[in-house]
Formats: sequence, structure tokens, C-alpha cells
Amino acid sequence: MKSLIVTIVTFFIAQSAIFAQCSVSFTASVSGATATFTVTSTPPTYSGLLNADNFWYYGDGNSNSVNYHTYAVAGTYYPQLVRTWRDSMTNAVICVDSVSGPAVVTTTTAPKQITGFISVDTTTGTGNPTSPAYKVWLIQYDASTQDLSAVDSVSVTGSRSYTAYTFNNPAAGSYRVKAALTNGPTSGTAAVPTYDNDSLYWYNAVIITYSGTGVSTGNNIIMQQGTVTSGPGFVAGNVTSGANKSTQTTGNGAGVGNIVIFLETTSGKVLAYQTTDGNGHYSFSNIPAGTYHIYPEILNCRTAPATVVVGATQITDIDFIQHTISKTVTPVNVGVANVAAAKSNFNVFPNPGTGVFNISWSSTNPLQAANATVSDVTGRKVYETPLNMNAQSGKTQLNLSNLQSGMYFININAGNVNYTNKIVLQH
Repeated sequence: MKSLIVTIVTFFIAQSAIFAQCSVSFTASVSGATATFTVTSTPPTYSGLLNADNFWYYGDGNSNSVNYHTYAVAGTYYPQLVRTWRDSMTNAVICVDSVSGPAVVTTTTAPKQITGFISVDTTTGTGNPTSPAYKVWLIQYDASTQDLSAVDSVSVTGSRSYTAYTFNNPAAGSYRVKAALTNGPTSGTAAVPTYDNDSLYWYNAVIITYSGTGVSTGNNIIMQQGTVTSGPGFVAGNVTSGANKSTQTTGNGAGVGNIVIFLETTSGKVLAYQTTDGNGHYSFSNIPAGTYHIYPEILNCRTAPATVVVGATQITDIDFIQHTISKTVTPVNVGVANVAAAKSNFNVFPNPGTGVFNISWSSTNPLQAANATVSDVTGRKVYETPLNMNAQSGKTQLNLSNLQSGMYFININAGNVNYTNKIVLQH
């Protein structure tokens, strides 16, 4: 018993000696409204290996483990640091210390920012670099022209779990953000271009409404993953522009460069992506046998993907045309599949309309499980309904009288048929 008591007393004396050495300190540097904190303390003497965790209370009601903070209001703040040392093997707490001040943060400018962070799934994105580099675009909707355009971009680096980005001094308006990995692998599994929150396409990305003052935070992007595998298939084609409406069937315009083309499974999972060159050309190689969707992702345009079947032979010339008036992207030729779409005709009238729109169709096959969605120019879905298209031809109606006047996109999906067009509602 005496030996046990001596052991316990010795342990507590040793722990007290370690705790006596726990003394945390830090400094702060300020640029505008952003403070960056640097820990200046040294670890206590310990027989094993130590890890240290930091947690910051920034003095404005916010807290985080991040060693920098942007203050929404100019003023003087007193941040606090809590530092915990742990045994690196057992994760047991060895000692804890905290300090507030004398580091005083005095911000001189009330910031105007849109901020967020980018992360990737480390369990599935095995090819993502440990220190990823991204290009992030700030995309604004212009109500006067009804167009989306990238108004700013930044290049940032960080970790797989956390890479911060900031856009300074944006004007009031509606925005989207998009990130692309710039130092990723050319094969294997890695992140593909993604919008906030985890959308592949502009029309269902999160819309950021910014008032023009203060800081809009939490606009985070969770990168979707793509996997490039090997196989016998080859798919290539071009994206060209044309001024005709969506009845145009040949791409005789100029090639459209810098367009992201996704190779997807029929369930919408991304396998790979390419970016068109200056002539609008793209290609995918080493594709396993199977059925796929080819999907060009173009700002302002709604896309009807091409369905292709890859077998033992190559498939080439899967071309698309970007219709500049109707703001749609449609396949010009679709290789083996999407035959039903090529043999189906739709018409939406009157257009412009005052509330009730007629939809007429004719098809070589009944169009079962048909569905219609209507989206506004920002991509927000405002109406959806199933359609009875079991007959090979017919007419039905959509009553959009409850919507405000303006331009909308109507999309009809029925099996392999995917029809998209612009409609104008005028009360």
C-alpha cells in the first residue's frame, strides 16, 4: 500500500511540474479588418511526443480553431487563445493554458467580402493533392441583361479539409461561386469543377444574395469527385455557337473554347471532365464499355446531354451547339444512343404568353414518365409537374399565371428525351 501511495504522489508531482510549464502566448497582426494570430509559446518538457490544439475566441462573439479572423465591424477587440497539449500516441491531455491579451486587435476598415472555404472528401478523392490549389470564380447575375458572368477570380491554396477564399469589395447583387482544382492529377480520382455547395451545374448552385455591406460567410464548396478508368472507348466532338433558335440542327458557328465537358454515368455521377480548346474541341479516351452522358456546362445555357453507348468500337464526333438566342445547348449528333430524342418534336406556344402555355409533341414512341420543370433566369426551380405523354402525339397545357412576368426556362424530360427552351411570360 505504501508503494502505491508513493507512486500516486510521484505521478501528481510530475503532472504538477508539467502544468507549471504550461504558458501560452501569441501575437496578432492586422491588415484592414483581418487579424492573423501567431502562437509564440514553447511546449512543456515531456518524456513523450506532444501535439498542440489551438482554439480562438476572437472577441466579437465568434470562435474557431483558425488562426485568422475578419471582423465585420471596425473597432477594438481582445482575442483569447486556449492551447491544449496532448500526448501524440494516446491523445491524453497533458496540460492546458489560456491567455487573453495583451494582444489587442484594432480594425480600421469595415470589410465588404464574400468568403467561404473549399473542401474535398479525403476518403474518395484519393488523387487530390495534400496541398490543393484552386481557382475560384465569383459569378454575378445581371438583371438588366439577364446574363451570368464571372466578375472576379482568386487563386488559393490550403489543405484537403480547409482552403479559405475571399472576394473583396463585391457590389450588391446575386452571385454564385465556383472552384476548380489547378494542381490535380490527370488520371485517377480527383476533384472536378464544382459550384457552391456541391453542384456541378450553374442552374442549381446556391445563390448568394449580397447586400453590398459587411461579410457574407459560409459560402462553402464541397468538391465533387471524378474517376478516370481505362477501357476501349473514345468520345470526341466540338461545341460550336449559332444564332438560330433551338430548331437548329447543325453547328455551323465558331468553336466555343474554355467550356467544361462532363463525362457522366446515366445516374449523373461524374467520371471525368475536359475543357474545350480554342476551337471548341474536346475528347475522352480509355472509356470502359457502357452507357454515358456527355454534358457541356455553360453559364446562362440549359443543356440537353447526349447519351452515348461505348462498346468495343470507338465513338467519335459527339457535337453540341450553343444556341445564343434560346440560351440552350443541344447535341447535333449523338452517336449510337439518344435516338428517341432525335425522333421527337416539341413546340411550346404562344411564346411570349400571358400565363397558359400549350405543349405539343410528336414521337415515334410513347413518352412515358414525362416531367416538366420551369426555372427562372437564376436557375431556381419555380414550377414542376408530371405530364401525360403516353400517346405518340398530343397537346397539354401549363398554367404559369401565378409566376411573375419575365423570362424562364422550360425543361421536359421523358426517358432519353430532354427538351429545353426559353419562354417569356407577359401578364
